[in-house]
Amino acid sequence: MILVACSTELRSEYGARKGGSPDVWQLHYAVEGGKDHNVAADLIANPEEKCEGKSIKVEAEADGTITVTNTRTGFTKTYKK
Repeated sequence: MILVACSTELRSEYGARKGGSPDVWQLHYAVEGGKDHNVAADLIANPEEKCEGKSIKVEAEADGTITVTNTRTGFTKTYKK
């Protein structure tokens, strides 16, 4: 399983104020993990046991902005630095 984790508030420093909770994007649904150990369907590229070959597209801009897209659903989220 490949996971893409993006914080809702990206920061470079460490410590108690380094950023918010990460969003986790999954390439494949973890069948053995069940619903309790997988993320929301919008964030999973291949939610069925038989892989459809969908991907998670990650784009990074020079200003530190990151855009992540689930190619199966078209769901996109942008994370600003």
